[in-house]
Amino acid sequence: MQLMRIEMKHEAELEKRKGLTGRTILAFIWLFASFVVSILLAIWLLIGDIIGTRFFYQDLGISDTVSEVVLIVAVAFIIFLLIQLIVLIGYAAFSPKAKMRTGTPSAYSSNPDPYDQTYDGR
Repeated sequence: MQLMRIEMKHEAELEKRKGLTGRTILAFIWLFASFVVSILLAIWLLIGDIIGTRFFYQDLGISDTVSEVVLIVAVAFIIFLLIQLIVLIGYAAFSPKAKMRTGTPSAYSSNPDPYDQTYDGR
């Protein structure tokens, strides 16, 4: 009986992890793509004189010893963080999974108890 419970627990943990590799790969692709977009946007903003390096060197008072490459990377990182923040806010606002409140009573649990004798595997 104990062995059967351990096996049920193991199967439940495997079921939870199913599809995790694909989501991880997708997350890495998303992060890489958004970082590339942020670098391209930072280069366009700085080289295209929309923000310009004068803003950083004269208006913000950053030393001239700081190279343009460092400025591009810093602006790209800020843009990258803004992209992630916008996606997070969008997920929180529009995803039904994110809107689900913890502790809301329901007939079905997202984490079924494998030790429950009435557990039928649904």
